Formats: sequence, structure tokens, C-alpha cells
Amino acid sequence: MIILFGRKTKERPLGWVAEFCPICREIQACELRSLERVFHLYLVPLSRRQIAEELICTECGYGARIAAKQFRYVAEKRASTHALEASTNDDLRAVIHDRLAFESRLKSGSLSHEERIDAIAEPLALAQPYIENRARRGGSESMLAVLIFVLMIACVVTAVVILDPQVPNWLKITAGAGSSGLLAVIIYLSATQSRREARRFGLPLVARSLAPLHPRRDEIEQALSKLRESRKKVWKWFRPHEIEQAAESFRREETSR
Repeated sequence: MIILFGRKTKERPLGWVAEFCPICREIQACELRSLERVFHLYLVPLSRRQIAEELICTECGYGARIAAKQFRYVAEKRASTHALEASTNDDLRAVIHDRLAFESRLKSGSLSHEERIDAIAEPLALAQPYIENRARRGGSESMLAVLIFVLMIACVVTAVVILDPQVPNWLKITAGAGSSGLLAVIIYLSATQSRREARRFGLPLVARSLAPLHPRRDEIEQALSKLRESRKKVWKWFRPHEIEQAAESFRREETSR
């Protein structure tokens, strides 16, 4: 008898607020969501437990864990950024005054070299948890689990075929090659999973955040080196030329609109 049980993470909308988005580099309307861990048996939910609250920027899609209680009020319906700021987070500009001043200097091109490196490194560091969360929800881990399960079945079938003296040699070779090929695919997907997900989920956000900086490749290399020294895994997920090209491409697209 097969018993199907497990757990999954579900999102439940809580409302709308205004908050500063480090990717857009300005205050944006954001959706507040509750993340719940649901335990199920035969796909029937048995219990659910809230594990976190997440804020999603409606402009760029960046999401980060946050506490809903920090907002004075959570709006039930989406409104303009200005209206949400007035109703849900009216003291936000006073709280982040220094950050807004920094962003103003960034756009005017008056940052020092060290400040530019920090400004380049920040969205890269923020991308790491975002990429990891999106990957889990995107089903990449589930796909690998299914492939590993298929490989186990293939190995059993291959063993039976090879040990059967009545099976022709060509079929034994075919079965062995098939299992070996599936193993190679699993190893490749597992080894490149983080980088593929970084390019898929993280690179567009990084490009958006870095476009106003016009980052040079040597500056990007310094930022990645800084992340490597701080033991952030994200440094090995991106290539400097990819970031430079993506940021420039995003800037050109925004300019042409």
C-alpha cells in the first residue's frame, strides 16, 4: 500500500502596503502575503502553520520576509503608492531618510568608489535568498526528486535485465546505457541547478537594480569578490559580463520607452 503524505508551502494574501524596494530603489506598492506550511495526506490538507510573512513589490516582483505588525494598517485593496504610503506607512520617509538621500546621490552619480561597490553588491546579496525561495516554489527540487525516483526504478530494471541469461546482450547494453545516461543527467542538473535558477530568477532583478549605476565590469568583479569574502554563495552564480550586459540592456529598454 502506498501512503501519499508530505508538506508544501502555500501563500495567502493579507493585503497591500507601501514599502521601500531595494531593487527598484524607491518606495513602491507591495502585496503582503502569509506563508503557510501545509501538511497533507493523500493531497488532503490536515493542518497548516504560518511560518513567515512576505512582502512582494508589485513593480519588480522582488519578495522578502517581513513582519506585518510593523505596518500601522494593511489595506484590503490595492491603491496607488502614494495612497498606500499615507494609509499604511506614513512615517516611512522619515525612517528611511538616509537611504533616500543615498539613492538621490546614486542617481546623480556622486557616490564614492567604495559606495558604488557596496551599491552593486547589495542587490546581488539580496538575490540569494530570493533565488533560493523561488527555486523551491518553482519545482526544481521536486523535479530532481522525481528523476532520482525514476533512476532507482531504472537501476532495478537494469539489474534484472543484466542478471537474466535469456535477455540478449544488446538489450542489456541498452538498459545499462539508459541508466547511466539518466544518472549523468541528474548529476548535471544538480550541479548546475543554482546557476540556472540564478539566471532565471535573479539576473532580471539585479539588472534592474544596477541599471542606474552603469556598473563597469571591474566594479562588478570587486563586488562579487566582496561577496565571496563574506561567504555569500551568490558570487559563483553570476558572471561579471552577464551582469554588465543585463544591466545595460535593461537601461536601454527603459530609455527607449
